[in-house]
Amino acid sequence: GPPEPMIIGPCITDPAPEDVLAERASKGDNTTRCGYALIAPHHSGSIVCPRCNIAHEVAEVLARNLADLDDRNATVRELVDVVLPRLDEHVPQRTIERWIHNGQVPVRGYDAHGHQMVRIGDVRTVRAERPRNAKARG
Repeated sequence: GPPEPMIIGPCITDPAPEDVLAERASKGDNTTRCGYALIAPHHSGSIVCPRCNIAHEVAEVLARNLADLDDRNATVRELVDVVLPRLDEHVPQRTIERWIHNGQVPVRGYDAHGHQMVRIGDVRTVRAERPRNAKARG
């Protein structure tokens, strides 16, 4: 079936709307960033935050949350279909599977369906270290 929608990270609106800030302040929370956990429909370019009602480009949210993103785990399918294309860092599925098989990218866990999950930052690091124009070794 189609991939599930992906959490792209906390909403980057800062400051959040007054009513949100007022409610937080009443609980002793003085953070100003909206921070709502945004979930993007598959292949959508923009998203409206349900909490602050502000539209963001998915790519911008991902870019701002990149440091956090690197520490998140994703399935190979999520990486190939959603994460890497949005970062403009395309890697074929077979390549990632080979990196896992070779031990270059360690498996960090499994999702609810039993699919292997790897750390996004691990895949991006191996990709960045790969010689751009080297002949592909089988």
